[in-house]
Amino acid sequence: MPTNWLTEEEFQAAINSFLSVFPHTSLWYVNAAHTCLIGPLNTHPVSFRALRERIEDNKAQQDLARCHLVNPFALANLFIADASALADYVGGAPSNTDNKPYIEFGRSTYLGAEPSILENLLWLRRPVSSILGKLGETKEEVVAWTLDEWYERAKAGVLRLVRSRLARRDLA
Repeated sequence: MPTNWLTEEEFQAAINSFLSVFPHTSLWYVNAAHTCLIGPLNTHPVSFRALRERIEDNKAQQDLARCHLVNPFALANLFIADASALADYVGGAPSNTDNKPYIEFGRSTYLGAEPSILENLLWLRRPVSSILGKLGETKEEVVAWTLDEWYERAKAGVLRLVRSRLARRDLA
């Protein structure tokens, strides 16, 4: 979902149209010029454990690493809003339909991300817990996994630092 080439009213109309078909929609940040609307068919919360297992899959890790999404926390941090917050945000915005193509006839020629959209998305942002199920079976499991994850990341960071200094022959 682009944040450029659209006015904020057109952005809201697109979200309103999506919400009318997928009432359990969530909005996720991609970059300053794009967001992602996800419309699940059910209301079941996202299982953090299943998300973690999918991210830890070797093929998924390779793909997600290119986007710096190395763990489920990095992915969860991109969450902007759930359906309730989006419904409040779009308010009485029109829907973009075949009979009323509101967006297709917009006049926005601004190539960059629309500042008002980005600013309002910051105010709209909600915690990802609104769509997540339990983080783990026990609090201890979540803490242990988090500590293990941060340990691995720190170890990888130290290895990169040592390798770069070795390459420059700078170990001081």
